[in-house]
Amino acid sequence: AAVTCGGLTWLVLWNAARVDRAQQRTERDRDALTVAAARLRLAQSATGVHLWEWTPHTREWLSLDDRERLDPASNEYLEAGLARCLRDGKAEFEYSAGEDRWMLATCWREERGHDAVIAGVSVDISERKRAALALEASETRLQLAAFALPGFVYDWNCASGRMLRTSGVEAMLGFQGAEISPVSRWWEELVHPDDRALARPAQD
Repeated sequence: AAVTCGGLTWLVLWNAARVDRAQQRTERDRDALTVAAARLRLAQSATGVHLWEWTPHTREWLSLDDRERLDPASNEYLEAGLARCLRDGKAEFEYSAGEDRWMLATCWREERGHDAVIAGVSVDISERKRAALALEASETRLQLAAFALPGFVYDWNCASGRMLRTSGVEAMLGFQGAEISPVSRWWEELVHPDDRALARPAQD
């Protein structure tokens, strides 16, 4: 009886120790998961990266940082990009994410059981998009102004010798597009030798 009692006592203590070790492992895993989640949030905050998944079958959008709820059906750019990813297996596209906010998405299709899921990463490119739109608007205004001028506008890169000119040079000087060279030497050769020094931009 004493041996049996001792054996049972040892078995209970061994089992208790095993349960305690399992609980400690669970707590360590939970702490590691909390740390990893905090690091992910910090990395997302620092980089402006958003991780997400979209299930075409249910049309459910899951943002892994739980901040965004997007409806591709109400966003033509997002809907078209996701459809392309579903068809091709991967895609990269820009989409609007609200007023004056643009994202660049990189995504790929994953097969999970009987369903396809699109997993993606989005980066906020609003500032770059605004700069590109402002540049486009500026270039459009420049082209309109140049078209209205009785002359032409040019940009001369002194280091490379290349010149960019608006189309007014053809009307003003009578040259055709193929006759106009993008290098400054062509322009200099049109200027009288006595006037070439005056035609060159000032060098610092």
